[in-house]
Amino acid sequence: KLEGFVGDEQGHLRIMAFFSPQNTITGLTSTFREISLLYNKGVSDAELNKFKTILNTQQILLQDSLGRLLNDFHSYHFQGYSIKAMEEQKAALTKVELQAVNNAIQTYLDPGLFSVSAAGPVNSLKTELKKWHQSV
Repeated sequence: KLEGFVGDEQGHLRIMAFFSPQNTITGLTSTFREISLLYNKGVSDAELNKFKTILNTQQILLQDSLGRLLNDFHSYHFQGYSIKAMEEQKAALTKVELQAVNNAIQTYLDPGLFSVSAAGPVNSLKTELKKWHQSV
């Protein structure tokens, strides 16, 4: 999830995952494996087209809920978009090309730059977590 991007403000990417204590290392290893695959291979044309279909479907479903529609308008308005600019931005997303997506992945999804935080009953896992973190 992208968060904190407003106007010219830098934001961050957040991946949230929840694991039982006994599955934490396996879960983190799997998560970082998928991030690394995405970083190293990028997305395929079929995956990009599937995502564009999902975006288009989300926009159609906005029409089914006045609350969602108002939230969408508010989010764009808060960032200084006019209704016309909002429509242009949404249209531009459907035209993004594969190379641009994969360039963005190479620029922003370097697994070596990710940090990991943990909450909950992690005291018993500190040693394992430190070993795992040093291995990635």
